[in-house]
Amino acid sequence: MKSIFASIVTCLVLSSALSPKEREAVEEFGRKLREEVQPPASDIKLLTYSMEMEQLAEKYKNGCLHGSPDPMLNPEYQDTQMLFWFDSGQPLPFPDYLKDVLEQKQEYDFDKRRCRSTCVHYLQFVYANATEVGCATHVCGIDDASAANSYHVALCVLRKKYERGRRPYHRGPSCSRCPLGYECFRRQCKQIDSADAIKTTRASQLSLA
Repeated sequence: MKSIFASIVTCLVLSSALSPKEREAVEEFGRKLREEVQPPASDIKLLTYSMEMEQLAEKYKNGCLHGSPDPMLNPEYQDTQMLFWFDSGQPLPFPDYLKDVLEQKQEYDFDKRRCRSTCVHYLQFVYANATEVGCATHVCGIDDASAANSYHVALCVLRKKYERGRRPYHRGPSCSRCPLGYECFRRQCKQIDSADAIKTTRASQLSLA
């Protein structure tokens, strides 16, 4: 996908949230990607689509300038990672951008802990502690929104932020290092719903009575 870089004096930005089907597709993409990591992950948490993260992506107009938010000035972006895709013309169906993540997957060597080329999008999507993702698109125009001048940026915001230089997760049997209060779901650590936890506790108490 060709990146678009331009000197922008006046930037008209039209933001767009994802459709319900696109949200489902992003969530399923992230879960399947994490479910199938090789080597297997012992501590990778379940990724969920978040409307809060989508709102952060939708309101970040400076994405058109290829800049990430400063958490000191924008504390709501603290401990989040923003991923960008730039292209000309109008936005594509959002799953089309995620093909880039699959391509980057082939570039990462887990044992050597390095990428043969760019793979930051992949590493963030499989970071063990990232639990929320939300995405949006922005149509950016120079002076106006005409087809000749406009381009767009697709972006996702994920919480938590991957620490560069580290492996994205611990190798081991699936779910073997899930924290207390989590269960195994699709080879990922899923936080137990409080209502389910109460039912489980009561059932255990009754069995001991």
